[in-house]
Amino acid sequence: MAKRIALTCLLVLPLLTGMRDPFRPLPDRCQFALLGEWRLQGVVMVDEKPVGIAQDPAGRWRRLREQETLLAGWKIVRINKEEVALENGHGCNPASWRMNREGTQDDKTRNGNTLPLPGDDQSQREGKREK
Repeated sequence: MAKRIALTCLLVLPLLTGMRDPFRPLPDRCQFALLGEWRLQGVVMVDEKPVGIAQDPAGRWRRLREQETLLAGWKIVRINKEEVALENGHGCNPASWRMNREGTQDDKTRNGNTLPLPGDDQSQREGKREK
């Protein structure tokens, strides 16, 4: 009888103390996974201030303005024609994030190959000379 009570206590005690499931991933309080899903498509000037045009993870188009807060405390600190810079003061590591504009030369396709520019020759890009 004493063994049964001890076994029951050993099984119930972790539930009462709030132990987390070791097989569940840690919560992403900084929401890096969602932040990486945002797609900056361009920047326009409105009243001489830059406004980013981006698509959020749900597929909705959003206007991004400086000093605006996106999600989980990520604040837009700078917008220029190539990127939107974000910062988070909530203990996230890294504390800053850059959302680069899509369609630039540095973009990559889904399979990891670089996108060629019109009239771009692969040998010239790799720095090889033709003889």
